[in-house]
Amino acid sequence: MPSMMVYKLKTCLHCGREYLPTNGRQKYCVECKPWATTCASRKYVRAHPDKIKERNIAFRRKNPDYMSAYAVGYKVKNPDQWKKWVATHSDQHRATSNKWASENSERAKATARKWAEEHPEKMKEALTRSEAKHPGSHSARGKKSQAKRRSFGFVPLNKPFVGAEGHHVDNDQVIYMPKALHRSIWHRQRDNRGMAKINAVAYNFLFKQEIEEAMCR
Repeated sequence: MPSMMVYKLKTCLHCGREYLPTNGRQKYCVECKPWATTCASRKYVRAHPDKIKERNIAFRRKNPDYMSAYAVGYKVKNPDQWKKWVATHSDQHRATSNKWASENSERAKATARKWAEEHPEKMKEALTRSEAKHPGSHSARGKKSQAKRRSFGFVPLNKPFVGAEGHHVDNDQVIYMPKALHRSIWHRQRDNRGMAKINAVAYNFLFKQEIEEAMCR
């Protein structure tokens, strides 16, 4: 059986104590080895910032799920630090978020949809604040989005109001009318079932609304 190599005692370059090395290149004792490793890593990072940046970018692109989980974990473990960073870097955070959302539109929509499902109360509060700040804009955007999905146009003939629903009198024009009135007559745009009756009701409501507005001027 071959004999193991036995090295002479050395003096640690950091703490100055004598130690028994395990190889000929060892310069630090066991207690100082973590410190030496950290110093060497920091020195390499300072000397090669571009390589470190490229390596980090490649890793993030290769492991998006891991980075997403890491970001979520960091926010949970360090909520105060995260909020402080966002408050002091609001423009940078907004630009980064918008860029990521534009490059990952489907994933961003899925994330937003999942958050809304998991936080219905917060979503309701956010919609309430938005509607209070921009009256009618949220409902108008929603109706316009739905019209686009159905391949309809969206040209409102009157302004939206609280408790209103938009009714397509044709493929483009929309009349806002009370929800109860809109649903009082069953109708379907696809095959024009009930459309004549509901359109008559809608135009009658629009006509009365225009007369009331003219009288209040």
